[in-house]
Amino acid sequence: MEDKSQETAKVAYTVNRLGIFAFYDKEGTADAYVFHLLDSMAEIVEKLIIVVNGTVCGECLRRFCTYTENVVIRENIGYDAGAYKEILLSLARAHELDQWDEMVLFNDTFYGPFFGWQEIFEEMRGKNVDFWGLSKWLKGRSELFGGELQEHLQSYFLVIGRRMLASSVFLEFWRSLDNISTYRDAIYNFEVMFTVYHLKHGFKYASWLDKNDTYVKTGEVAYCAHPFDLIKNCRFPILKRKAMSATNFVQAGAALQYIENNYNYSTDMIWQHIERVEESLSDHHFTFREIEHFVHSHRKIYIYGYGKWGHAMESLFAYKGWAIAGMIDSDEAKQNRFVRKLQDVKPEPEDGMVVALGKESFWEVYPQLKGIFKEDQLLLPNFK
Repeated sequence: MEDKSQETAKVAYTVNRLGIFAFYDKEGTADAYVFHLLDSMAEIVEKLIIVVNGTVCGECLRRFCTYTENVVIRENIGYDAGAYKEILLSLARAHELDQWDEMVLFNDTFYGPFFGWQEIFEEMRGKNVDFWGLSKWLKGRSELFGGELQEHLQSYFLVIGRRMLASSVFLEFWRSLDNISTYRDAIYNFEVMFTVYHLKHGFKYASWLDKNDTYVKTGEVAYCAHPFDLIKNCRFPILKRKAMSATNFVQAGAALQYIENNYNYSTDMIWQHIERVEESLSDHHFTFREIEHFVHSHRKIYIYGYGKWGHAMESLFAYKGWAIAGMIDSDEAKQNRFVRKLQDVKPEPEDGMVVALGKESFWEVYPQLKGIFKEDQLLLPNFK
């Protein structure tokens, strides 16, 4: 219980710091976790600018205005990079960029922080770098791009120091930033090239995870692959929204449990947001809501698969306190008293089966399942 009984010491120095927050929600709704984030940033920034891409509901706009009079609502063009570019070029025209000691660019794609930012900013101040972030991508192959990406800081949280803010190089990056119309553009043209460009021009960078890079591996997004390990062992202050999926619940569930046991942060805020938006998340093969509905609609639940997805489902059921009638797997080496073969299952009409398999394995098994279970007894992955 390291943080409920101990407050982080206040930073013993004064930094003139500007924060620019990029917000987007398809429905224009800011959930409670967003306001917790803004509360935490209010403690460390002198001025906050909130940029809304698209729309924001009236009540949320009113609350945004309690943090700052600088709320900009713009067309949803260019992702976060487009929002930052518009504001930064406006600040440059007003000769306001070089008056700041530091600037923080951050968005709404993460939950947290789980403890005060002062600790992180104070430690990173001692790194003697020009810009920094919470995490980075090591040079390696990216499945999204089908090729290698250079090492770079991940752009959901970037801090830029005075030397860089006062440089014409920094301003030229934004002036020359190509139009961004796709997620791939946003990753490569902004996130990757921000680091590559400024490194080329002699600026130095670091990430919070550099002090313990055990979980930062080539070709892997650390905050998705190891959220629990980062939070527990690296004192990582946030949980990325992308890490919270039913098929990643071995790590995500452990992270939630650790947060609940060790920090004064309500994970209800996380679930509130997930339950509202997860149907729109294209990379989720199962949503938490449909799993919960399926569980409560059937008397007994079996889970087919005892690989990565099966273990994730097992962790989710344990976290939620749901009973599992049995795990099913065709691999005899995995079978024991708890993990059985499909032929051992004699389902009643009220029973259900969650099919926790990857795409290739699913199509091998699905014909057998249809011979035993009816369609409404199966929860199938959504392969988009």
